[in-house]
Amino acid sequence: AYATVGSVMAYGRPMFVVALTFTLFGQIDQLVIYTMKGAQAAAPYIWNWRLITLLHMPALAAASIIAPRVRGDNRSACSLLFTGWLRMLGVAYLGIVGVCVAISPWLVPLALGREKYAQSWTVFVALAGYAVLLGVAPLVTMAANFLGGASQRVKLGIVTIAVNAVLDVA
Repeated sequence: AYATVGSVMAYGRPMFVVALTFTLFGQIDQLVIYTMKGAQAAAPYIWNWRLITLLHMPALAAASIIAPRVRGDNRSACSLLFTGWLRMLGVAYLGIVGVCVAISPWLVPLALGREKYAQSWTVFVALAGYAVLLGVAPLVTMAANFLGGASQRVKLGIVTIAVNAVLDVA
């Protein structure tokens, strides 16, 4: 049986909205800081966020490989695969982010520029908890999409953006 354009659109629409809300969630803080305090205040946050995004890439690659496999016929094997990788990513990201936080007084100025952003390593440390969550988030969210849960995540994504924006302004 071949998929029709309508069935592909019906399947892809919620995933598109969820991906859009995730992207907006990552940008809303930067936009609010820029709007309320200007470019100078937003720059350290924006550049540290980009460093955190680089840390996110290995987890995204792993999730792209593992998440499609959770939809297999053997539920117990799929569950073991998912929980094993989730555990491994969680432990790995605790270690990766922990090391990055420990060396952030040297790492961040080296990556962003010693003179202009010398003290912005504190922003990196403040984002560390979120960086750890970014280590497991791709696997969880992509697996939910492959299991047909994207449409249930749309409202959650929109609410999350609204709460994030309110917290930024407060």
